[in-house]
Amino acid sequence: MKKKYLLFLAFCITIIGFGQTIIYDADFSNNGDGFADHTTASPPAVGPISIGPFGSIQNSWNLSYDTAPITDGTANSFKVVSGELQSDDWGGQGIFMSQSIDVSGSTTINITASSTNAGAIEGNFIYFYILDGDARVETNVGATTTGQSINYSVLNLDVSANNSLVVGFEFDEDGLNQGYSTSEFQVEDVFNGLVFYNNNWTPSPPDITTGTLDAKILNGEYIVTSNANLNDMFVTPGAGVNVPTGFSLVTNSINLQSYSQSYSSIIADGSVTGTLIYSRFTNIMSSAPSEGNDLISAPLAGITWQEFITTGLNTTVMAQNFLGVTTDYAFAPFDKTTGDFENYNSSTLGETLESGKGYRAATIEGANLLFQGSLPTTPVSIPITVSGPQFMEWNLIGNPFPSYLKLSEFLNTSNKSVLDDVREAVYGYDGTDYQVYNQAFSDMNPTFLIAPAQGFFVAAAAGGGSINFTDIMRSSGNTDDFITGRSNNVNISNLKLSIATSSKSFSTDFYFTENATRGLNPGYDSAVFGDIAPTFSIYSHLVENNVGLPFAVQSLGDTDINDTTIPLGVNANQGEQITFTIDYTDLPSEVEVYLEDNVANTVTLLNSGDYVFTPNSDLNGTGRFFLRFTNSVLSAPENDFNSLSIYTDQPSRTIVIDGQLSEETVANVYDIQGRLVTTKILEVNTISQSFDVSSISTGIYVVKLSSNSHSKTQKIILK
Repeated sequence: MKKKYLLFLAFCITIIGFGQTIIYDADFSNNGDGFADHTTASPPAVGPISIGPFGSIQNSWNLSYDTAPITDGTANSFKVVSGELQSDDWGGQGIFMSQSIDVSGSTTINITASSTNAGAIEGNFIYFYILDGDARVETNVGATTTGQSINYSVLNLDVSANNSLVVGFEFDEDGLNQGYSTSEFQVEDVFNGLVFYNNNWTPSPPDITTGTLDAKILNGEYIVTSNANLNDMFVTPGAGVNVPTGFSLVTNSINLQSYSQSYSSIIADGSVTGTLIYSRFTNIMSSAPSEGNDLISAPLAGITWQEFITTGLNTTVMAQNFLGVTTDYAFAPFDKTTGDFENYNSSTLGETLESGKGYRAATIEGANLLFQGSLPTTPVSIPITVSGPQFMEWNLIGNPFPSYLKLSEFLNTSNKSVLDDVREAVYGYDGTDYQVYNQAFSDMNPTFLIAPAQGFFVAAAAGGGSINFTDIMRSSGNTDDFITGRSNNVNISNLKLSIATSSKSFSTDFYFTENATRGLNPGYDSAVFGDIAPTFSIYSHLVENNVGLPFAVQSLGDTDINDTTIPLGVNANQGEQITFTIDYTDLPSEVEVYLEDNVANTVTLLNSGDYVFTPNSDLNGTGRFFLRFTNSVLSAPENDFNSLSIYTDQPSRTIVIDGQLSEETVANVYDIQGRLVTTKILEVNTISQSFDVSSISTGIYVVKLSSNSHSKTQKIILK
């Protein structure tokens, strides 16, 4: 029997891997002398490393990655990481540790280090450490005099059973005077085999005679152009393998690696032989309800739950013991029959990790889960439905391929017809909130890729259907999971507007394109995930034919950039200072963006500055704030009817008017024959109000607002 698992908030942990250039680069000096003065400045905020009773612990900076291979006789080695550890202490003892170094794709490494005592004292004792979890290799290097350097090395260290290591050193002074020490270290992966780097093989490319040799793909994409035999192949994060039709790759195993910011790929239309293993980074789970979890999918086919939990260290690294239930694993599909996540456990051994299906998963410390299976055949089809007691439209699916997925191809296929019109998008979880990747985003970012084994939500149209993942969607790549880029090469403009407090932020997007109008544009307008805006959020309502839904992304026509007012919704707590900011814009320079606050009676030009205020009551909904795009300067706040938003709330059968009125106004409702159906006198100085029309039959109506100086007419539909 499956157990419920309600926890669902992600906490981002970075695991370092091959191919990353800078992991940390910071200067913590307050006195201009180039030293890190830890008496007045804080160390890097990467968290302490607990290694026992050894005094104060700081963390490293200036770590860099360089995967260039080094030919050394018959063996190849390539630099994994190099870095500099520094101390500036007023006597006593301190331990300086590097961040975690990914060695999951290595079997043997060399560590070399040197330390220099630049302090004003004699006798700075240096200890070097290599940490694998709680295990510690400790070496007393000896004392140094001022300006003296000492060297240390560990060669051919077996790390075949390791995923990561930490390198560090300890200095132990006499406590009398200030001492300054620096320690530089380098970690090399020693690999006796063939290395593919910058589209070249060292020392030679594989062929049908190299079946006893290992191979490592360091970067780029190895395209098989002649049949090749190998023993074990390792594909590092960001690198890829492509086996075209008509060619074959025969191996003992293909090991595809990843870390939190980059993933490896394999695309095979030709023949691939050998055990396939994908090492997929999966986020951490904490005991705190506000931390943990990831959305993932199986990148390989034919895997049962029983096989999965016994592969590699999956049972060890996967989070368990949630709320004391020791038999439950933090691995769960979204069960439509219950409208909830349902954890897999020892009673679900017969379940299959279905290709194209999404899962909520978590590991104990942020680690890689191993998937061992076969390449999925294309197309992969996964049904989506409108069903269940809650979240009826929402379905958790995922990239079924051990390769990246082209967002543009996913959205521009028959999948459009089975997605809901107001949610025709991919909803990806970024660790804090759901980000929307719809057609407008794809137009602006045509090369955007979804990471291998990445899970995400989609909303099914009435009647449901099947999502199809086809071979044309596959791609190699080296990007993060749902980290956005900007590569605008189409006729579309974007503005991202955010609100922020001292501890949190939230944003919403607006696009201007010839493919959109002021009304609903399926694929270009996307409601917020779950249709309910979070307690701290900013969103918008449609400019025309407003249906009362909060939109995370709204697109308008390219000419609407000249004169359009958009209703904004803001949810926030009383007493918290809030800042409105333009996070990103590529609008023409002549376009001015104004924020209207109808309660404070202010208009702020956001192009030239933020709007900061502190609400004296909780904010919830639309009516107070409006965003205006114009080519002309507003000299004073305008309190006419242009900013008013008129729409129907279908569940309550009411007509809603958002926006503040400054004078007595009458709302008249007419049917399509022009006959007056009902009249309502509206309240002055109220930012949102509604009136009941439950006695009016279903149909199309016209609402006309009239005052002594203004009028506005809006068509509505009662369902």
